Amino acid sequence: MNSDFTINLMLIICFSILILVLFSNFFKILFRFIFNSLLGYFLFTIMNLLGFNLGGNLWTSLFCGFLGIPGILVILVINFII
Repeated sequence: MNSDFTINLMLIICFSILILVLFSNFFKILFRFIFNSLLGYFLFTIMNLLGFNLGGNLWTSLFCGFLGIPGILVILVINFII
């Protein structure tokens, strides 16, 4: 093994680790967004069963996925105002 091969191998390993770390944060954020969206949709479904008249559609789920629990509270407040 010559030194060029060793340096290239080390660079490939470093870039591979860097890419894995970057994508792990992306997947963590994506998983949290999807989890919050599903949580918001299920909370809307439960609130509809309890008598609140909330619309559980794609846009409200995405809004709750972006904001989380405060997004659900904002939609509740808007619903009571309207």
